[in-house]
Amino acid sequence: MLRLVRMRWFVTLCGLILFAFVSSAHAEPLTVKEFQDKLQGWKAEGKAPPALTFEVEGRVTLYFMDRLRLFGLKDPPVLFVSNSELPDLNRKWALVTGKIRVDPKSGEYTFEIASAKEVPSDGEKFRDRRRKLLSTRPPATAADWYELGRWAEARGQFYKDEDLLNESAEVYRHGIEIDRKERAKDDPQGLFELAELAQSFKLPAKIAQELNHEAFHLLVQRSADQPVDALAGLAQRMADKLPGALKPPDFTPLELVKQYKIQPVAAYAGADSADRLKLHRLLYRGLLLRTIVPPDGGDKGSGFEFADKIEKVADRIDELIPEQHPLAEEYRDRALTARAAEPEKLTKKQLLELVEQYRRRDKPRLGEKLLEAWLTLRLRRLDNDDTEGLLDLTEDYRRLLKNNDLADRLLIDGWKRNPQARDIAERLEKGGYRLFEGTWLPEGEFTNRPEGRLEKAIRTGLAEPGMTAGQVRRSRGKPDSFSRAITSGQVTELWSYSLSDGSRLVVRFVKRPGQTEATVAEVVQVKTP
Repeated sequence: MLRLVRMRWFVTLCGLILFAFVSSAHAEPLTVKEFQDKLQGWKAEGKAPPALTFEVEGRVTLYFMDRLRLFGLKDPPVLFVSNSELPDLNRKWALVTGKIRVDPKSGEYTFEIASAKEVPSDGEKFRDRRRKLLSTRPPATAADWYELGRWAEARGQFYKDEDLLNESAEVYRHGIEIDRKERAKDDPQGLFELAELAQSFKLPAKIAQELNHEAFHLLVQRSADQPVDALAGLAQRMADKLPGALKPPDFTPLELVKQYKIQPVAAYAGADSADRLKLHRLLYRGLLLRTIVPPDGGDKGSGFEFADKIEKVADRIDELIPEQHPLAEEYRDRALTARAAEPEKLTKKQLLELVEQYRRRDKPRLGEKLLEAWLTLRLRRLDNDDTEGLLDLTEDYRRLLKNNDLADRLLIDGWKRNPQARDIAERLEKGGYRLFEGTWLPEGEFTNRPEGRLEKAIRTGLAEPGMTAGQVRRSRGKPDSFSRAITSGQVTELWSYSLSDGSRLVVRFVKRPGQTEATVAEVVQVKTP
């Protein structure tokens, strides 16, 4: 009796388990793909299908009164057969219930239809599920929309249904928007995760780009106090994720740059694909520049060591950010200024190299100023009795600055301090100066001055206007005759000299009131009657 009770209990339990299994199988119909996966599994393991009732849902591709085929069942092919006439499946979507049989000889599979009925299409199911999500209160979460998107994507891919695939993309996009709003506004990592999610959903690239760009823009804003290594790491991540970051653009519209500076996220969202590449570069180069340019105050200084450092900055800018060449040139100007800031420490060779650099950079006047400063410092350090140093210095003024007048003045000043310096006097004479009564005069001035003209006349035996009586005596000797007349305080003297041709040379002297001595007013040659 006890054994019988146990047996009944066991049978009941097995029945419950089997009912539960069958019920679970009927809880959610198998898709065609799921059904095919089961068939392939049984076939691979060499097992017969279980004697269970299955529900399979799919699109009908072949339909007769007592048989049909479902889309996608090709490996292995399965024919659905009914012992009775099937209902009219005009809608092409059916839920088929029945059992599976396999022919032990041929290995062919047959689905014995117990019942078949029309069901809504995948498109109708999708729209119904979307309506429910839109009307849910509280609103459906991003995860709910992602789930619907995955369902639509799987169905669309299996049935090659472009409309359903497009619908899945829109659902994914809607989920991304909800997810973006639910996350913190300043969560760069969350934005990166959303970008990866958008890529996994195969959404248009611009969606992931917007998310990545916003994340990087936030990180750049937060990086003000970060060390160079951290900035370089961020720049590398940016180069990996933002297309075009490494490519200098041919041209970036100023209006685009202006809008981007004011509202970077909005400007980026409204930019087309070509302009987005330019904005990637703009954001990247701004960050990269901070890894090259010294921090505040680090680009100010003097000396050759500092200048070498600044020149390396300029070279790095040209190498990595060639479109910022004008900025690189500014740093080269700073390097040149740093080297020229201490002219007293420059050797002559260094000085000339810097002057040449100024010339090559089309700033010759700055080179001349440096020369003037360097020569002035040498002049200040020059000892008063350093004749050799003065001669060398004045030659540098002539050769380097082409300033002969200043060189001559320095020589004259040097001679005044040391009148016995014969080498200075020789250099002045070689330069065309003549010493007259303690003053060095240019040769032209020396020749044209009255004193010089009269001295020359005396040497040649001539009498010239402006000569004194003593100078005429030195030139012509005593006159053969002379006369004097005084009128209204003015003294007039006439000196007469006999000439070899029988004529006479008459020299008229005049001494006006206030003059210390008479001077020649006129010289006339008179023929004797």
